[in-house]
Amino acid sequence: MRLAGSLAAVLQQDRANFHKSGKADGSGALMDQGDSYFVNLARRSEMASATYYTDCYMSAAQTRVLQDGIINGRVGGVVWVLPFRLPNGSLGIYISGAN
Repeated sequence: MRLAGSLAAVLQQDRANFHKSGKADGSGALMDQGDSYFVNLARRSEMASATYYTDCYMSAAQTRVLQDGIINGRVGGVVWVLPFRLPNGSLGIYISGAN
């Protein structure tokens, strides 16, 4: 699914904040973690054109709630953002949330 540009922008900014400052958001088990993929601007920029995927059990309404929560900074738990390459070479991003 293609997601609204604002979601990609929020995810790009989150990764930029982490990789530029080295500081993690949150605390304890819910602390932001580093990644080895979104380490530079070129890779973070790929988020704008990536195809996003969510859990197969999530309805369209649940997916919108997760997207809106990420955009508005109101996710009540952990958000996983996992990049992977699709067979055609483009970027896929799996997003999932857990309360």
